[in-house]
Amino acid sequence: MKKFTARSLLVLSIVATLGLTTPVLASAGSRGGAGTNSNKNAGLSTKSNKTYRQQVAAYNASRRAIEEDFHLAISAARVTLYTALATAKSSAQRSAERQAMQAAIIHAAAMRSSALTSLGRRPVKSS
Repeated sequence: MKKFTARSLLVLSIVATLGLTTPVLASAGSRGGAGTNSNKNAGLSTKSNKTYRQQVAAYNASRRAIEEDFHLAISAARVTLYTALATAKSSAQRSAERQAMQAAIIHAAAMRSSALTSLGRRPVKSS
């Protein structure tokens, strides 16, 4: 048991060391924001970057809303199934409720797919 604990601590320390040093080493060659920006069009690129970030934020918010609606529909279908199964008297009733659950899942998936299709692709950063 002591060997297992010692090995576990060793592996944990290695993982922690790699997790803490990898970002530092990955950014070692890049220059931070310390230099001066002599680009005359810097204001334009900053403005287009801001617009791009706003577009991506709006896209991500819409996508999260679509996914949340999907998960809410699935949760509602489960609650309906569980309450119906609790009151079902025969196997035919339980089977019908399970089929209704499957139909609700298929409908929710179709609605999500339609919403994602109408949302379109993620905005692309223009160069």
